[in-house]
Amino acid sequence: MQRRTVLATASTALFSLAGCSQLSASQTPSQTDTKTTARASNTGTHDGQAGPAPSCPDGYSTFDPNWVVEGSGPLAGFNLTADQREIAFGDTLTVSLRNVTNSTQTTGDRGKFDVQYQGSDGWQTIFGSKNDLAWNLIGIKHKPAQGFSWQFPFTQDGLSNIRNSDVFAVCASLTPGTYRFIYWGITTDREEQEDNKTDYALGVPFTVTDD
Repeated sequence: MQRRTVLATASTALFSLAGCSQLSASQTPSQTDTKTTARASNTGTHDGQAGPAPSCPDGYSTFDPNWVVEGSGPLAGFNLTADQREIAFGDTLTVSLRNVTNSTQTTGDRGKFDVQYQGSDGWQTIFGSKNDLAWNLIGIKHKPAQGFSWQFPFTQDGLSNIRNSDVFAVCASLTPGTYRFIYWGITTDREEQEDNKTDYALGVPFTVTDD
C-alpha cells in the first residue's frame, strides 16, 4: 500500500510521543532500515475499517484511516493492551504494544497509531491533519516482551498533543462512549500475500465516562 512505501515528509520524531514513552533502557528497541515479517495469528476478531472524522477545525483536513483492525492480538507477533478499559475524561491512559514471541520482531515507527470513536455510523478517527499523511519507511526491532508504550491524558488538549506537534488535531468534541487505540505499524503474512494492498492493525477498545 502507498502508505507503507512512501517516504515521510517529516521526520520520525514528529510522530513520536516526547516524554510519554514508558520504555526502560533495557526495553529500548533498535532501529534498522530493513523490514522483516512476523507470522500472523488468527485473532478471531475482525472489526474492519473506520471512517474519517465528520469535521475538522480550520487548517486541518480529514483523512481515511484505511487500515483494517483485526482485534488486540496476537497479530504479527504482537499484542496491544490498555492499562484500563474504563476511564473518565481527564484520566491518563497507557497503551502498550509488546512482542509476545520468543524471537525479535519488527514494526514501523511509533507514530503509526490512531484513536477512533464508535458512533452510530460505526468507527471513525478523531483526528485531522494539516498535511497529506506520509510515513518514514523504517523498521524498528523489538526483542521478546519489548515494544512501544503510549501514555496520555484523555482530554481534547492531551489527545491533540499526543504526537508532540501541531500536524494532528482532534477534530470534534469528545463525548462519552466507546473508543479504541489503533496501531498499524505491523506487517502480517496476509499483507505480503496481498502485495500490501491492505494494512492490517491491532486495536484495543476502552470506554470513556463523564466521571
